[in-house]
Amino acid sequence: MNKKSKIFIWTFFILGGTAWAGILFNVLADNSTSKSLFIICFIVTAGVVKLFLSAKSEIQKKSDSEKPKPNYIGASIIVVFTFCYVYLSMMKGVPAALHALTSKEGSLVVTVDFKASRYSGSKCKGGIYLKGYNYFLNNKICGIGKETWDILRPGDSLILFGSKSLFGFRHTKYKKITMTGSRGASDTP
Repeated sequence: MNKKSKIFIWTFFILGGTAWAGILFNVLADNSTSKSLFIICFIVTAGVVKLFLSAKSEIQKKSDSEKPKPNYIGASIIVVFTFCYVYLSMMKGVPAALHALTSKEGSLVVTVDFKASRYSGSKCKGGIYLKGYNYFLNNKICGIGKETWDILRPGDSLILFGSKSLFGFRHTKYKKITMTGSRGASDTP
């Protein structure tokens, strides 16, 4: 196995490890952090794709003296898959890993943008989407109690309690602060 192949494999495992951190520890990153990471996603994706293609071409040189035909569909699939993999790693994993190292107890006030279409989802029970968080996989929190979720409307405010850091916020409980209209519900799960 050549050096470029080893670097590609290690990069793949490191990105996978940070992606798992993001899946296990759902951290809500602020928009400025997300914007920076989104830009870095493109740079890392370009680097990983270049590394993959150069490792692949070295392997083909050793096995074949004939020049291979370009496969544009395969290359497009590699770019899209790599971007999705890097996106998950950078947008969820990096903030989660850094947050776990630097977080302190804190709170965060959020405003409901809209609710998930139904309360019970396969991965997110009681999901609500938040105003001011615009990036895919970084715009929703889960775990809102059914009674509260039923009466939440766009514009309602919640205070989230949990751990806070420069990289984001991870909530463990919540409390309603304002409700639009005259509705009532219990405060915390």
